[in-house]
Amino acid sequence: MKRIACVLILVGAVSHIAAAADPGSTFRLFVAPNGNDQWSGTLPSPNDSKTDGPFATLQRARDA
Repeated sequence: MKRIACVLILVGAVSHIAAAADPGSTFRLFVAPNGNDQWSGTLPSPNDSKTDGPFATLQRARDA
């Protein structure tokens, strides 16, 4: 019984923390083999004019 109570409290606490997180503040960067480290990294694939898209390396995403 104590184990079930502890699990329920833990699940409730995790749910509360997850609900408190602001999903609007998510910051996503994209890295792809066809990317370019001079781009913003905010698009999952290059745009039509090839002026913006994902980064090419994980190091560039880390440093952003």
